[in-house]
Amino acid sequence: MHPVIILLAAIAVAALSRNVDHIESNETIDSNSGTGYNNTWEASNKSTVSNGTYTSQRNRVSVNMHMATVGFDYGRCGSGFGSCETGSCCSNYGYCGIQEPYCGDRNSTKFQNSGALYPPHTNANIYKRSTGPTTSIIPRRKVGSVPYAGDGEIRHCTEMGTVALTFDDGPSAYTDDLLDLLDEYSAKATFFITGNNNGVHEIDDCSTGYPAIIKRMYDSGHQIASHTWGHPDLSGVDEEEFDRQMYRNEMAIRNILGIIPTYMRPPYISCDYNCAEKLDDMGYHSIYFDVDTVDYWNNDAELIHNSMNNVDAAIAARGEDPSQGSFLILQHDIHYHSVYSLTEYILMAMAKAGYGTSVTVGTCLGDPRRNWYRDAQPATVEC
Repeated sequence: MHPVIILLAAIAVAALSRNVDHIESNETIDSNSGTGYNNTWEASNKSTVSNGTYTSQRNRVSVNMHMATVGFDYGRCGSGFGSCETGSCCSNYGYCGIQEPYCGDRNSTKFQNSGALYPPHTNANIYKRSTGPTTSIIPRRKVGSVPYAGDGEIRHCTEMGTVALTFDDGPSAYTDDLLDLLDEYSAKATFFITGNNNGVHEIDDCSTGYPAIIKRMYDSGHQIASHTWGHPDLSGVDEEEFDRQMYRNEMAIRNILGIIPTYMRPPYISCDYNCAEKLDDMGYHSIYFDVDTVDYWNNDAELIHNSMNNVDAAIAARGEDPSQGSFLILQHDIHYHSVYSLTEYILMAMAKAGYGTSVTVGTCLGDPRRNWYRDAQPATVEC
């Protein structure tokens, strides 16, 4: 047989095998069993230990994407990890995949259409201003029944029948309008805030208008959570930078609200064992998701329908009884069409399917509001 034919046949078999693996992992890990907690840590670049079972690290990270995306890989690559499989590209952030965010230009308009592209910030030049006393001395007592980061990331709501909209990377110029929309539907959301968007805007700088937006979120009953200061991969920074990323974001939130959050989401959904242990020591719950709208690939008037289809598929997969399902949904309020088209579509679709309006992550986990924050007075920003 011709060598080229043999090679093509081998590639086809490997691709089929990988697709089967993805489906099996999706059934095993991403089923909403009601526990909501996945006690999983990265043991190496290709394996995890999860409640006594062994699964592919690449499949573990991609299972939440399986229903929503085509061609996603999310295996690690680059220094310390090696090369991607044939046909995949290694992105600037050290992940394998295909299409523009991985193989295209660094400033891909499909990936971060708002202009807020987040390369891993490890340079002190993103820390422009003094933001007051450190929050590192605040006591980190662990309260409530929701597991902290050392016990695994949280991928599902535990309160059945709930829908939790979450928005990463903001605030942005669109966030005020998003808050108006949420008010119209009596909906609550969780905002995973990045303190210094691409090293340009600092959330506690009055000239940005962000302090007023964040105060409005908080006063309206939405949940404020951390997404780090500069959006690095927390699995790839040293201990000093890790502390700066977390504490500096806390300090900025403290300056605005007089509190610091106990909930966070790791950028790029990347948090290895050491990262999880550090977050646990800081008293954080690590929040992932079980529905990714993939709004960052679909920020276009036509493409946003792909994200809507993802939501429809997630609803169908849960079955017809809302009391047996829940949704922890990932969006980004830096993307125009996610804010102005997708959010209302989700709220309407969930209502039609018999679910209530959106609640915060804390609420969907049965965690009272008093546990979402630690007191860190005084707030010092008056705009």
